[in-house]
Amino acid sequence: MNLQYYGIRCICLLLAFSFSTAHTQILKKLKEGAKDLQDVARQVTATTKEVGNTTKTIHQTWKKDTARNIRYEQVPDYRTREEVSINKKQKLSVENGQFKNLVWEPVTKFDNQIFPSFIIGWASYKGVKEEDMGSSLGFTINTNLTGVVLKWEIESTDKSYFTIDSGYINCDDVRSTKLFMPHIAWNYRALTKHQTSAPLNVYFRLIDPNSGMKVEKLVNINLRSINDCITYFNGKSFQFLFTAFVNEDHPEIDKILKQMLDTKMIDAVLGYQWGPSYVDLQVAALWRVLHERGFQYSSITDNSGYNESKGLYSQTVRTFDNSLKTSQANCVDGTVVFASVLKRMGIRPVLITVPGHCFLGYYSNDTTHTDIRFLETTMLSSTAFVSNPKASVQKYDAVLAKIIPKGVKLSELNKAYFLEFLNAQVAGSDAFKKNLQKYGAQYITLLSVNDLRQYVKPIPLYE
Repeated sequence: MNLQYYGIRCICLLLAFSFSTAHTQILKKLKEGAKDLQDVARQVTATTKEVGNTTKTIHQTWKKDTARNIRYEQVPDYRTREEVSINKKQKLSVENGQFKNLVWEPVTKFDNQIFPSFIIGWASYKGVKEEDMGSSLGFTINTNLTGVVLKWEIESTDKSYFTIDSGYINCDDVRSTKLFMPHIAWNYRALTKHQTSAPLNVYFRLIDPNSGMKVEKLVNINLRSINDCITYFNGKSFQFLFTAFVNEDHPEIDKILKQMLDTKMIDAVLGYQWGPSYVDLQVAALWRVLHERGFQYSSITDNSGYNESKGLYSQTVRTFDNSLKTSQANCVDGTVVFASVLKRMGIRPVLITVPGHCFLGYYSNDTTHTDIRFLETTMLSSTAFVSNPKASVQKYDAVLAKIIPKGVKLSELNKAYFLEFLNAQVAGSDAFKKNLQKYGAQYITLLSVNDLRQYVKPIPLYE
């Protein structure tokens, strides 16, 4: 299997054995003495500065589409009845339920599957599209006739997702098979609440507007869960859709921010105002809140939408809302939860994908885009230090005093949580370095949420 595809399948197991071994090694480093803890802190800082020279960060990789309506840029395009000029002499004929002089087929992208996360993410995507996939449903048309105008219809038998959409296709100069992907008026509320895989019957119709003769085909489509996310299709990366699961607008974040203040680790949520060390302290406060909310690592990432033979790669990603309700998170889920809150705080998050795994990054300084901290969110349930705060703090108190921002006084428990946070930073740095050495920079992708947000909006929350 191609490593790039394998990486985006993101089974995220960090394979239980190797993950636990790496975790043990990190703990061993920390337990060797205060001097080593200080060295670890330096290692984290040094590793973050390698990013600018070794990996490709996805910032603005697409030009912004300036067309007032992208649909009119398609070939063949589609119009309303008032916008087309129908030749009364166009010679279309139907025999045995099929056009004799026009060949067409329904199009259902992604191995005959509909991914709600793609529909929602792609609907708001504003970049230049090499291929406008509309709403995943469409037609291929081939005819030697000239000046042909057709009416099209796409109708769902289950009206809860969409009812019927229609328009007119101008088929001028269609001398080869052309792809036509109209925009469908999906019910986004219904899509966001769809939690399982289910069949959906859809009718595709082409109609001669002069005679009213129509040809239709019924296609049974598999409607995926909102938690299924496409990562690769036909050799093209759709990893940017992970950022649709980041939701900085979720109302629960306000409660999380208050809980962060209640920990007394921080006095205020200030983003970058007090410098990198205070940025780390804010993230550490978030670490404590999510830990106390009982978040557990869950390795569930695979789903039946994955089909390697068809060039389709997808994985399960819980929405921010779903992760909060279940307190479970795989590698992408946990990264999405952290990224959602950090973006609300004004801290720039980055989703880092490597073969078989995803973890969090965030800029510690808003003036440069090279100094990134790494955080292994799958360690969120660790109690290596908080299980015995007194002993942990006694061992590392002198060094913590040098790492924690000046003037900040932390309780014994908060210092233990800061150690848990630092431990996860080390694991994140270690994951970055090992993947860089093993696979090379071409298999490490940094998805900058702030930069991609101009193209992809969050999956909305409906009460």
